[in-house]
Amino acid sequence: MHLVLNMLMIWMFGSELELHMGRRRFIILMAVSGMGAGLSQSLVMGSVEVPGLPVSAMPSIIGASGIVFGLLLVYGITWPNRMVLFMMLFPVKVKWMVVLMGVVEFLSFVGNAQPGVAHLAHLGGMLFAYVFVRYDQIHMRARKTYYDKKLQYYRREFNVHDGGKKDDDGPTYH
Repeated sequence: MHLVLNMLMIWMFGSELELHMGRRRFIILMAVSGMGAGLSQSLVMGSVEVPGLPVSAMPSIIGASGIVFGLLLVYGITWPNRMVLFMMLFPVKVKWMVVLMGVVEFLSFVGNAQPGVAHLAHLGGMLFAYVFVRYDQIHMRARKTYYDKKLQYYRREFNVHDGGKKDDDGPTYH
């Protein structure tokens, strides 16, 4: 049932994110969220010994929940005021749903509410998705600035006008 719910969440939120971001960036987001989830869980669990459990018997990190939480975070950043049915019952804005789910996961991790559930992987998926989105925004802004400067250079170099945006005497013919 857990896997079915994960796939449902990926379909519900991921399909719209993929249309918005593009397939390539969406796949990278999913990979970053998934690897970040596994990395954060394994780094912490690798340094904590469970009493009575040998290190070789530590459970594997399996699942798509880190990806789901990463997608939810990005969905909340992209469309924060969109309304969804939380728990399929309560209408709530996406931004508050994401905050609530993050707080619940953090408290579950700290309080060890459900042993055997990788709460830190959920939080790691959110963290790495946030880092990816912030890097992506900075990268796209820098890329736009670069191409704007390049366009201005070529306009000056080849004496191309802005199509009447400036006070000029008309088009230049070559």
